Amino acid sequence: MAEPTIPAGHPEAFHDAFARLHRCFEADIRQWQAGGKFTCDGSKYASVEDGWMGIAFIETCVESSSKKNAWTKMPKKI
Repeated sequence: MAEPTIPAGHPEAFHDAFARLHRCFEADIRQWQAGGKFTCDGSKYASVEDGWMGIAFIETCVESSSKKNAWTKMPKKI
């Protein structure tokens, strides 16, 4: 029996979103490998800074929780 490619409960566009993400990322990698310039402005896929902000948010939530949900400031950007 073949397995479905899209997990149950996900809309059809779920698959299309991943296809677009990989297509854009691959195009930028190929551009970089050819010595060309490209920019990662966060509009096509997440940047390293986006990832850092996600981790910083989670760490801040954990810290707040350990202080009985006290307000905790997020760290400054990288």
